[in-house]
Amino acid sequence: MLRICIYCQSPFRPHVKVPSQKVCFNHDCQKARRKEWQRRKIKNDDDYKRNQSNAQKAWTKRNPEYWQNYRSAHPEYVERNRRQQKIRNIRSRYSLILSENDPKMIAKMNDLKGKSSIKSGYYMLYPISTGEIAKMDEILVKIDVISKI
Repeated sequence: MLRICIYCQSPFRPHVKVPSQKVCFNHDCQKARRKEWQRRKIKNDDDYKRNQSNAQKAWTKRNPEYWQNYRSAHPEYVERNRRQQKIRNIRSRYSLILSENDPKMIAKMNDLKGKSSIKSGYYMLYPISTGEIAKMDEILVKIDVISKI
């Protein structure tokens, strides 16, 4: 009797000893199954959650230079993390400004007189109203200042 894998949707024959098997023998599908099991276990079993936390702390203690070495070997990870942190900082500052001001965000026509520090150049624009921590849909724009206010 063939079954359909819940992860890859491929047909497979379940193991003889596990007739209710729902996941094929593919390595990625088995990995996903174990990961899902662990998520459920951590959510529902406080002892398991505590043991996992203790094991992670012990591993971190045994491998104190892991992240330093990883960042040295993966500069693209460092750059991506730096960009995402800038986005989070901007969103955090923007949410503080919104909470201090009128939530309707009414524009004041003369608010920037004498205060503009915008310079000509390339800027990254990020959506800020989504409420998410990190987004990947930034836009590169070039701004040319024509005149100062």
